[in-house]
Amino acid sequence: MQLVWYEQYDRVDDAFAREKQIQNWSRAKRLALIRERPGDLPALANTSQTPHP
Repeated sequence: MQLVWYEQYDRVDDAFAREKQIQNWSRAKRLALIRERPGDLPALANTSQTPHP
């Protein structure tokens, strides 16, 4: 396993909330974050791994 991204927070609850936020992102959105492509994030915000009814 290799660390590919980290963020620092002064408060544990802020760090926990951010961790949960990123965990709910699609793989494509997480990869954009890792690859330091923040401009791609808005376009990926509404994508999903599963189709919506």
